Amino acid sequence: MKHFIIVFLSLAISAYAIAASETEELTESYNQSLNDINLHHTAQGQQIGARYVASLDILEKTARKNGNLDRVIDVKKAKQQFEQTKIIERSDGAFDELAERQIMFQKMVQKNDIDRAKQVVRLADLTDKRFQNAERNATRKSDDELAIRIRKARVSLQKSKDVTDARQLAGVKADAPRKVENTPSAYRWTFDGKSMKNFKVTGPGQLIEAKGRVSAKLDEKASGWHGPTAKAPVKADGDFALTARFNCTTEAKQIGRVRVQVGLSSGQYYEIRVIDDHVDVNGFSASCLSRNKSIWTSGRDESLLRLADVPMTIKRSNRTLNFYVNGKRRGSLKNCDSSKVTSVSFSIEKYKNYKSLTVANISEIALTH
Repeated sequence: MKHFIIVFLSLAISAYAIAASETEELTESYNQSLNDINLHHTAQGQQIGARYVASLDILEKTARKNGNLDRVIDVKKAKQQFEQTKIIERSDGAFDELAERQIMFQKMVQKNDIDRAKQVVRLADLTDKRFQNAERNATRKSDDELAIRIRKARVSLQKSKDVTDARQLAGVKADAPRKVENTPSAYRWTFDGKSMKNFKVTGPGQLIEAKGRVSAKLDEKASGWHGPTAKAPVKADGDFALTARFNCTTEAKQIGRVRVQVGLSSGQYYEIRVIDDHVDVNGFSASCLSRNKSIWTSGRDESLLRLADVPMTIKRSNRTLNFYVNGKRRGSLKNCDSSKVTSVSFSIEKYKNYKSLTVANISEIALTH
C-alpha cells in the first residue's frame, strides 16, 4: 500500500512540475518577446529624438543667418527642454516653423508608441491562447488545481499594466493628437446625474443637474453679476475643440448670461458667452472671447429670444483659434496661445436684482484633443 501511495505521490508531483514548468515557460517566452519589443521601441525613439535635434539645429542655423535673435532663443530653449526631459513638447508661442516641426515629430513619437502597443497586444493575445490551451489540457486530465494555477497566471498577465496600457493606446488612430499619459483623449459631460461629481462649484447659488441639463437656482438679491461657477480639471496638449450646447430663453425685464470657458496653463482662457444684458431690449448675443478680448460677437439680436440645444465650438488648430455656431465658422484668432489646457468651467448668472432668464441651461460640454 505504501508503494502505491509513493507512486501516486510521485506522479502528482511530476504532473505539478510539468504544469508549473509549462506556466513558467509561457511566462518567460512572453517576457523575452516583450523585451525585444521594448528594445526596438527604444531604438526607434532614439532615432526620432536624434532627427528632432538635427532639425532644431537647422532651424537655429537659419535663424542666426537671418539675424533673428528671438527665433534663436526659442530654438535653444526647445533643445534645452528636450535634452533635460527627452520629451518633444510644443513650445508656448513657438513661431510657425518651430511649431510645425514639433507637431511633426510628436506624431512620429506617437506612431512609435502605438506601434509598440499593437505589438504588445498581439503578443498578449497569442500568449493568452497558449495559456488557455494549457488550462484546457489540465482540466481534461482532471487536474483542477493545476488548471486554476494556470488560469491565475493567465489573468495576472492580462491585467498587468503593460497589457492594459497597450490595449488602451492601441485603439488610438496614428494621426490623432498625442495624449498625455493616463489621460483621456476626450472629456464629455452630458449632465445625466453623474457629470457634476467631476466639477468643483463655487460662488452664490446652486447648480442643478437633471434630465440631461444643468441649470442654476440663483439668489434673488445680490450685487453685480452673480451665480455659481463649476470647474473641472483636465489635461490636453496641442490642438483641441471645446463644444457646448446652450438652451436659453429671455423675456421682458430679464438679464442673464451663460458662460463656458477653457483654461490654459499660461493663465489665459477662451470663453463662449450667451448673454442678454439689456433690461429694455430683449434678445441674446453670442460671443467668443480670449480673456476679455472679443474674437467674435453676433451683437444683440432682438429676434433671437430662444436658443434650443445650439452647439457653439472653440477649436484651436495650428495656433489658430476658430469659433463656430451651429457648425458655421464665425470668427478666428491667429497666433493664439498654444499653452496646455488645464480646466473646463461654466457659470450660469443673472445681474443684480433683475429677473433671471426664463431658461438658462447647458445640455452638453465636450472637449476633444
